[in-house]
Amino acid sequence: MTHTEVRTTEESLSIIKSDGEVSEVRILKAQRGAISGYFDDYQRLADVVAEYDGKVPAIYFTLNPVKPDLLSRAANRIVQRAKNTTADADIECRRWLPIDFDPVRPSGISSTNEEHQAALTMAKEVHQFLSERGWSEPIFADSGNGAHLLYPIDLLNDDESTMLVKQALEALDFQFSNESVNVDRSVYNAARIWKLYGTMACKGDHTEERPHRLSKILTYPEELKEVSVEQLKTLADLCPTMQTKGKSSSKKSNTETGFNLEEFIEQHELDVSFSAPWQKGATKYVLSTCPWNENHTNKSAFIIRFENGGIAAGCHHNSCSEESWQTLRKKLDPS
Repeated sequence: MTHTEVRTTEESLSIIKSDGEVSEVRILKAQRGAISGYFDDYQRLADVVAEYDGKVPAIYFTLNPVKPDLLSRAANRIVQRAKNTTADADIECRRWLPIDFDPVRPSGISSTNEEHQAALTMAKEVHQFLSERGWSEPIFADSGNGAHLLYPIDLLNDDESTMLVKQALEALDFQFSNESVNVDRSVYNAARIWKLYGTMACKGDHTEERPHRLSKILTYPEELKEVSVEQLKTLADLCPTMQTKGKSSSKKSNTETGFNLEEFIEQHELDVSFSAPWQKGATKYVLSTCPWNENHTNKSAFIIRFENGGIAAGCHHNSCSEESWQTLRKKLDPS
């Protein structure tokens, strides 16, 4: 069973947090510097933040459980000009994979209704993509300007877990980010602060075109089931990478200096859904129809050109797991 729409801060925290779990509340860019406090009493937390709600751009909290000793920094209260806030080493373990869908727009302003809806739509597409791969149901939330998916996980707070979460987010960024909405690949750190649901998102001035909105949980499952490490690794492996000495990748590339990829795409009438810059100077081309299997029409196929001239290609369907830039060249341009 799926429950719908939660609008209050206290109830939202009861869904995300365990009883007695310590969380930091943080308000950035306040007049008196950063505001911070540590809470294990969520009713008290909700009462305290109500004083600031709607008067600051946003109110955040730490998604993952904070070490209990940090409660003594400011126990169930907040302090102005906070000198100490939660670092990655202060997190006990990782309980959430956060996925943030952020509409592309100038910084410091709210999203339009169209931008906001585009983010919600992409979140539903990613939800379906992961459900088809056996993932459990997430928390689906409206951040006020964009959309969130929160998947339960159970990982240690260590370097290996950090890299796994980072690569999983990079895989989703590659697969889905476009000219309108980005999957934020920067939210992989353990001490990541997150929009506090039930509070207002107030970037810039409230205008008819770019209104302030309430952040809220839209749907959540009756039982939160953890995504397995194997499922996370399978997702992370979908991220194309350059082949480096001593390492290999299922989506490895060849360097073809001077090769005109755009001309190749046009000559062979490859169905490009969109192209966009990707990380480290690369450019990605996401294909509407897979060149190896025309039944794959869900933008699962791609070509990527890296900054050093390397080119990679592939399709995320299991039946295309052996396909690559080399097999694409042989198929379309045997000579």
